[in-house]
Amino acid sequence: MKQHVDFSLKSLLILFVLLLSAFWAAAQTTYTWTALSDGNWSPASPGSSVAAGDMVVINAPVTVTLDVATFTNNGTIIISNTADPQGNDDPAGGMLVVPDGTTFSNNAALWVYYFFDVINWVDGGYLTIEDGGVLDNTGTIEVFDGVVENYGTLNNSGAINGRLWGYLDNYEEINNLGTGMIHLYDDSAIGINDPEGDISNSGTIDIEANAAVFIEHGLQNCGTINNFGSVFLTGEDGIAGDALISNINGAFCEDDGTFIQQGYLGGEGWFMGDLVNEGTVGPGFYGIGVLVVDGSFTNNGVLEIEISADGHDHLRIWGAESVVTLSGELRVTLLDGFLPDPAESFSIIFSTSIGEWPVSGEFTTGPGDNWLVFYNGFPNDYLPGAVYLVYTGATIFVWTGDFNDQWEIDANWEGGVSPGGIVSNTDEVYIDNRASGPVRHSIPINISGTLYIQDQAFSNEGPLDVYGTIYLEAPGQLTNTDDLNVWNHGRISNQGALINEADADLNLYNGSLVHTHDGGSLSNAGTITTETYATLVVGLGATPATLENTGTFDHA
Repeated sequence: MKQHVDFSLKSLLILFVLLLSAFWAAAQTTYTWTALSDGNWSPASPGSSVAAGDMVVINAPVTVTLDVATFTNNGTIIISNTADPQGNDDPAGGMLVVPDGTTFSNNAALWVYYFFDVINWVDGGYLTIEDGGVLDNTGTIEVFDGVVENYGTLNNSGAINGRLWGYLDNYEEINNLGTGMIHLYDDSAIGINDPEGDISNSGTIDIEANAAVFIEHGLQNCGTINNFGSVFLTGEDGIAGDALISNINGAFCEDDGTFIQQGYLGGEGWFMGDLVNEGTVGPGFYGIGVLVVDGSFTNNGVLEIEISADGHDHLRIWGAESVVTLSGELRVTLLDGFLPDPAESFSIIFSTSIGEWPVSGEFTTGPGDNWLVFYNGFPNDYLPGAVYLVYTGATIFVWTGDFNDQWEIDANWEGGVSPGGIVSNTDEVYIDNRASGPVRHSIPINISGTLYIQDQAFSNEGPLDVYGTIYLEAPGQLTNTDDLNVWNHGRISNQGALINEADADLNLYNGSLVHTHDGGSLSNAGTITTETYATLVVGLGATPATLENTGTFDHA
């Protein structure tokens, strides 16, 4: 649902519509597709070109196919849904198709967008380049919550801007040439979604915060990529797979490319070239995986390692002279309630130049008191180039409520020590004493480990951030009155009662999961938001689960 729009987004939408109106008013001739069947242009067909100052509008739920060998745009083309979808029985967007054998030269403005409507959900515009079709762009393509599907060839020496959920699906070949700029804003994305899909970049690709690039096959970078958002390698096998970013002088490049890594870089596949991490690097695409760096690796940001019963993330450093230099933070997350055995070890960084180039430096911030990090092997087994993680054991906190109802008070816990504001990834916290009344807190709490809410009530007066797992068991109750945020692979497994009160926010991010099952209940009077790759499930199990909603669900 696209019902929640903040002030900045409203301002952007108003500006966007005003710009459209200005284009419209200035147009010498406007060609509009007027009906649901082919051949209905008003006042006439634009033919094989759009002159400067002219405009083409395709905003009905139709498919328009270019039926000429060459088509040139020197004016403005707008592909969208209808501007007034209310009452339209089929409020889909328009589609322009570049078929096999056709070359479309865009020298001016091409807008593939969604006309925002807070009442109805409608599809935005589509631009499809079929196998054998070519789009040469020297102008500007604005993908504003619309979709560009490329099964042919897209050559860009102008500007392509993705805005507000705009998506560029690439199944074949995109060439971002020397003067080309691809700029991803907001929640826009590029998906290299096919084993044959490739992007060759000799220009500039800017990835802003909350924007993303998904790579199943290859990205050859001879130019500059500025990553402040997310880049995901989505191969199936990090070492044997072919999902890769090539940042080195190769068949397409005279010089090495530049990759500025200040956002998130992760997944399953290869990064070819030296990598300096100023953001976050995480092997595995929403799960355990292997990320291979074919070059030297320098960590000044965060290295995320996930460990489960089925395996653990691995950063593999490839190359005979590759060097590993460490600082920054090592962040470790245990998945699905897994708890290693004491003294269990995990190889998290391994270099093929092992024995030749020892790891230099250490992580400035470690994963917590329950872990030991060994650099260049173990004290009695020197192995230059290898980094190991050893689990020392869990810390267990058990609630008594002997003093009052406050989480942060030491006297309310066995042993006289509170978990405080951070439940680390190897901590286990048990709340199972209803006689003490609801547990409350006046400090922010970060759950990276495991919290068990059993025969007890827990009141979140916020904020509560979940990176690990909360097990809510019957007749336990979790009431949210503020902000409850579930991040990354965070989980809430609910067999009790999960209550999101009025004016409260339950936010699911990235690959998180909130699962109400086996007799559990979810009651929402506030707002529940699910972002990309987050999942909210009500049901499954031997006993039906229940959902009561008087609030708002916002699925992005």
